[in-house]
Amino acid sequence: IELTCIHPEDRKGYTSGESFFGELVGGYLIKCSLDYADYLRSGNSFLKQLGDIVAFEVAVGVNGSVWIKAGTIRNTIILMNLIKKGEHNSKEQMEEMMMTLQKQLTSEEDRDD
Repeated sequence: IELTCIHPEDRKGYTSGESFFGELVGGYLIKCSLDYADYLRSGNSFLKQLGDIVAFEVAVGVNGSVWIKAGTIRNTIILMNLIKKGEHNSKEQMEEMMMTLQKQLTSEEDRDD
């Protein structure tokens, strides 16, 4: 998977304004609706709150592609499923799922100590 980005105010005279960021290594790619991708890219989505619970990387394209990678494969899959469910769940349902995730991760950390 490779990522490119076009910034509307950063036009380069020798190109179309497209910047190449390189290959996205590892992680998983999912597809979602364009409206949901717009929501995820907005500052109002649940991604920031999710990032407060578990560290991860995400790239959301205008084409509905969402690439996600967390510290472990298990966490990547959990986050991927949570993000997929977010398209069809209410805000309240998403908050409940994130609280459950936070409790699970906290209890696992306690067991590891």
